[in-house]
Amino acid sequence: SLTLEENCCGLMPLDPGKTRRVQILLATPREEGARQRMAPLLEGLTSHGMQAEVHLNGNCLDLRRREAEGERFDALLAIFELGIHGLKNTMRPTGAMAECMWSIQGLETLRPIVISLGTPYLLHDMPWAETLINAYSSNPYTLRALAGALVGEIPFSGRCPVSVDSTWGEPVGFSSAVTVRTAHETSQGTNFLTALP
Repeated sequence: SLTLEENCCGLMPLDPGKTRRVQILLATPREEGARQRMAPLLEGLTSHGMQAEVHLNGNCLDLRRREAEGERFDALLAIFELGIHGLKNTMRPTGAMAECMWSIQGLETLRPIVISLGTPYLLHDMPWAETLINAYSSNPYTLRALAGALVGEIPFSGRCPVSVDSTWGEPVGFSSAVTVRTAHETSQGTNFLTALP
């Protein structure tokens, strides 16, 4: 099942006639073979006339730097390949994956479509996400179905199997003093996260 948890900006489904250039930011703890694992998704997007470019993990300023240099994309898929099983803190973005989470906040020209390939708890760490899809797996069948769902050929169905509430406390890296701003607001000179005490 592919569930569309948030779509408050109406970004889904993508219109292949208008969405020609897609930036994929792949946040993964398993860098080896990551691009090959995403091949079914890339093939599905390409079959709809979209050119997709994969950026693997990276520095939290990479996308902002590219925006500042004038590079433009029609869509940004921020894909988080997190495990679905394990201790709760091992299913949360840390390290380079957390940098990916931070990098998509406050972009000037793109509203990210956040996709979780594993844990449905990603929404807990990204309450500001305007578009969020739970795909639950990075197997080839799921990725092919995801490509179809992104363009509206396959309907999203079901609901998130977990309740994302305050039972875990605050997401890592956030404090209650932080006001999280959405991606369409200006971000120049603004830090979205405060240092942990």
